[in-house]
Amino acid sequence: MYESNNKREYYLVVVKNKKQNIMLLTSKKVRNKEEAKKIVMLYSRRWLIEEFYRYVKQEYKLEYINLRE
Repeated sequence: MYESNNKREYYLVVVKNKKQNIMLLTSKKVRNKEEAKKIVMLYSRRWLIEEFYRYVKQEYKLEYINLRE
């Protein structure tokens, strides 16, 4: 996939298994199955981190606290 506005290439990674299908759009180059697996692993970890921060912000009422540096 190519976006002409910013000249970036995007790659669609599709993982199909018995439990679920996963689709990820990434700007990281994906040339083979091993690279696709690595991208899925990295995005999965990132998702866990995002969920953790969301939980902490909600539980401790930190939505309105801004940190700098």
